[in-house]
Amino acid sequence: MRAFTVVNNIAAASNVLIWCGFTWLGQGLINGVTGQNVTGYPNTGQLIYYLRFPLVMAACTIGAYAVFRFTRYKRMALAVQFVALLVFLPFLLGYTGGM
Repeated sequence: MRAFTVVNNIAAASNVLIWCGFTWLGQGLINGVTGQNVTGYPNTGQLIYYLRFPLVMAACTIGAYAVFRFTRYKRMALAVQFVALLVFLPFLLGYTGGM
């Protein structure tokens, strides 16, 4: 069971760094668009994609870590951590414009 704990700690730390980092980058992007005073921007889709989605993923990661630590559903919580890592790749593809 010790190996599960180490893997969960590494996966949780990676997920939190990734998703919180992209939340911070998204906040900078939204502030940049707001500073240009373009009408209609930032729109709702940009706010969801650059701020809300990474925040929700970070919250899911922290929740899965808590479930792993304090309940008996350790394998399910670890699976959620890996799904959050897998979701990052398609998110990054859209974040960079597909290039």
